[in-house]
Amino acid sequence: MTATNRRIILVGAKLMDSKHPVDLLIDDGCIRAVTETGKLSAEGGDRFELNGRMVVPGLVDLRARLTTADEMAAAAAGGISHAVLPPDTRRHMDDAVEVRDLLQGLPAGIGVHWVGAWTRSSDADALSDMATLQGAGCFAVGCGSRWVPNGLVMRSAMQYAADLGLKLFITPRDPQLAGNGCAHAGRIATRLGLSGIPAAAETAALARDLALVEEIGAATHFGPLSCAASVNLIRRAQDLGLPVTADTAVHHLFLTDMDLVGFDANCHVDPPLRDQADRDALIQAVRDGVLSVSSDHRPLPPDAKMAPFPDTEPGMANAQLLLPLAWRLVEENVLTATQVFEALSAAPARFVGIDTPEIRDGAAANLVIFDPDAMQTIDARSGDWLSGGRHTPFERWTFSGAVCATMADGHWVFGDPGRSPE
Repeated sequence: MTATNRRIILVGAKLMDSKHPVDLLIDDGCIRAVTETGKLSAEGGDRFELNGRMVVPGLVDLRARLTTADEMAAAAAGGISHAVLPPDTRRHMDDAVEVRDLLQGLPAGIGVHWVGAWTRSSDADALSDMATLQGAGCFAVGCGSRWVPNGLVMRSAMQYAADLGLKLFITPRDPQLAGNGCAHAGRIATRLGLSGIPAAAETAALARDLALVEEIGAATHFGPLSCAASVNLIRRAQDLGLPVTADTAVHHLFLTDMDLVGFDANCHVDPPLRDQADRDALIQAVRDGVLSVSSDHRPLPPDAKMAPFPDTEPGMANAQLLLPLAWRLVEENVLTATQVFEALSAAPARFVGIDTPEIRDGAAANLVIFDPDAMQTIDARSGDWLSGGRHTPFERWTFSGAVCATMADGHWVFGDPGRSPE
C-alpha cells in the first residue's frame, strides 16, 4: 500500500484498555481523536471498517538488520513501526559517508535509527570519528558483535561518546571466554559434543562495562542478554540509579538449549540459547520492566545453515514474527498485554528518544491493526514470508494472531487496514 498522510478514520477498533469499540481519526501523521463509534465524519478522507479488530501501538525493535526492501517489509509485517539498526547491520559502520549513503539508499517504510561503530574496522583499538557519525544521523554508537577487549579503549570510547551526547549500545561478549563455542556450556552441549560458551563470557564483559558506566555516567543499553546472572547485574545497576537499560531477544523467551537436541542449526544463535532457569529469569525480568525485547533479526544466506551445527552461521530471521510471538506470550499467560507493549514499544522508544507509540489523542500515528483470532502457520518458503532470510526455528509453528496492517508516522507501510488476514 502506498504511503499517505491523508485523513483516515478507523471504524470499530478494539483497544486493549477499552471494553467497547472506538473510532480513530488520523490526520497529518497524528492521531487526532479517539471516540465512540459513529461520531466521526469521513469527509475528505479514507474510512476503514475494522469490525472489532485490535489497534495496538507499533513496535520499536531495538535490534534488526534491515537494509533491503524485503527486510523492511518483513519488519513492518511483524508490527514494527521503528527499528534500531546495529553497527554490524552491513559490514562495520564506522564511516559517516557510508552511513549517509545507506540512509539515502534505504527504501521508504518504517522509521530507522542507526547505531554507528565506535571503533574502526581496520583497527579495533582505534576510535572512529564519532562526531561525523553523529552528523550523519547516528543517535548512538556501539560495538555490534565486536566487543572491545581493551578496557582502556572501551573507557575512551565511552567518554568520547558521552561528551558528544551519544548513547551507547553494547553487546557484552568476551571473545576469549566465548572461544569457538556454539552452544550454552552445560549438560546439553556436553551430551551433544558441542563446544560451550559459558555465561561468564557475557557477564564478565557486562560487569566490566557497567563499572565504566558507573564512572562515566553515559546512557547505555546492553543486549541481547541471555542469562540470569546478567539480569542480576542489570537489576543492581538500575537499583543504583545508573542510566542503564537492556534487552533480550524474543527467541530467548521461548527456546532453551534443549531445543538443540537434534542439531537444529536454526537454533544456532549468538548469544546461545541457555537453560530453563535462564529463560525463566529473562521472562521475570521482562515482567518487572528490567528488560525490553528485540527481534535480533539477522537474515542469513540460504547456505548459512547447511553444515554441521558448529560450522553454521549463528542467527535467525525474526522480524516478521515479533508481534505474533509476543502475543503468544499473552495468550499463554506468560506476560500481560501491558507488559508486552512496555517491553516491545514504550521502553525501546524511550531509549531511542522518540515519542512512545500510544493510541491516544495527539500521539504520532505509529500503530498496528491486529487480528488476535486469525490463525497462521509459519512457512518460511511461502510467498507470505517476506524476509530474504528463511532460517527460523519457528517453522510450522501455528499462531493465533496476525498483523493486518502497520502504520509508521502516519504512513501505511504494510498490509490492508480494511481486510483481515486469511
